[in-house]
Amino acid sequence: MDLCEREKVVAVASISFGATSLAPLYRPKWLPSSRLWVALGLVLLFAAYVGRDLLPDGLYVWPKQWLLPLLKMSNDVLNQLLRRTEIFGEPLRMWTRAGGEAIGLPMRGLQNLLTTGWTFPGSTPAETLTLPPLSWVSVVLAATYLGWVAGGRRLAVLAFATFAYFLIFDLWAAATLTLASVAFAIVVGVVFGLVLGVMLFRWGRLEAVLNPVFDVMQTIPPFSYLVPVLILFGFGPVAALVATLIFALPPMARAVVYGLRRLPDHTSELSSMTGASRCQGTSKILLPSARDDLLLGVNQLVMMALAMVIMASMIGAGGLGAEVLRAIQSLKIGRGLEAGIAITLLAVLLYGYGHSIAVRRPSHLYRPQPVRHLAILAAILIIPTVAGIAIAPLAQYPAELTISTADFWSRVISWLNSNWGDVFEATRLIITLGVIRPLLTILRDLGWVSIAACILCFGFAAATLSCCPVLRHTHPHRCHRLLG
Repeated sequence: MDLCEREKVVAVASISFGATSLAPLYRPKWLPSSRLWVALGLVLLFAAYVGRDLLPDGLYVWPKQWLLPLLKMSNDVLNQLLRRTEIFGEPLRMWTRAGGEAIGLPMRGLQNLLTTGWTFPGSTPAETLTLPPLSWVSVVLAATYLGWVAGGRRLAVLAFATFAYFLIFDLWAAATLTLASVAFAIVVGVVFGLVLGVMLFRWGRLEAVLNPVFDVMQTIPPFSYLVPVLILFGFGPVAALVATLIFALPPMARAVVYGLRRLPDHTSELSSMTGASRCQGTSKILLPSARDDLLLGVNQLVMMALAMVIMASMIGAGGLGAEVLRAIQSLKIGRGLEAGIAITLLAVLLYGYGHSIAVRRPSHLYRPQPVRHLAILAAILIIPTVAGIAIAPLAQYPAELTISTADFWSRVISWLNSNWGDVFEATRLIITLGVIRPLLTILRDLGWVSIAACILCFGFAAATLSCCPVLRHTHPHRCHRLLG
């Protein structure tokens, strides 16, 4: 078969966070072009809108007899699973809470190290042993030093400025609590995401099973699974950790699959030629080669983990999310804005750490000195913390050195409401009455059949267009002719 006879056979890389595949697309002669599909979809919408009074109502309103009793079924299933299921005579929630506590031990240790310290109760108050958390000086200097080692001067300045912001605006306890929770969630998410991504890349059948699960995890509103998580894992940081992982894990796993599928064939051939085992080839050749796509997954993981901070505070996570939640409930806009900026700075800093470590190249001019770095880091953490036992300002940042812009922002909001309130209200009414409600009315008049058919036509148009990036650099004129 020569090139002219094969011009209708197009290799299409259909890669998305919903599904990842690499398969040939055969476009028969009878298949319309993308323009015709789009035109057909628009014609269907126009015909449905014009014929609203002529066509049957069943084409516009979903028949009640077709409604499925999913609400009752889901309630029965969840009630059976959460409240009546037993394993070895114990309720399911007892096992899940025990497992959650085991998973949350490292997170609680990190929270104690940064925020609360340790308390070992004795028989009398005098025998109670209390170990303080790390000094704020230690944490700031350690974060700055790690930033300098990982990413140089810019990251060190960013780390110092971020933690200084926490101190100056009296957000230290909340910020360190959020840092401990989110950092642990990110580490767990990266590890599980890498493992799941490699498994999906190796076994296509597992991908077919888990892809719908990932779709549900990403699209279901987080409030929908907060109640089951509360029942299974109780109220507290562990439940917040589980809810965060449910929301943030799928993008990391899919980014791993996406990066590994994009690698050229000679990368896998190189792994085989070197005699590496499958595990060695994956860890030392394939994953490093897909580094840029893995960083995209890490970025999404960090952003989604911090996006869950506020909602996780509703089930006992605390931290900066609780500060924002309290500010919203009490209409303290300024305090909420300060906490929101802190969350943003923390997200940028955590991604900066991960990105800097991932893109570092081995240097042949300087020999790595891990022992020296660990010794300096240990000195930074221990000396100010021990000195803080005798010098109170080293143990706790002086309250008189903190500031707050909450009153300023409250006055700004009041001034805007007083002087521009009518403009804001008019804008709201224009958007609501002039855009949203007419659009809702039009969609209702179009009906579910025409909208479903239009979406199907647009899907065929997108599938037809997807061949263009593959042929763009090889045969752009044939790609243009093929698409009509």
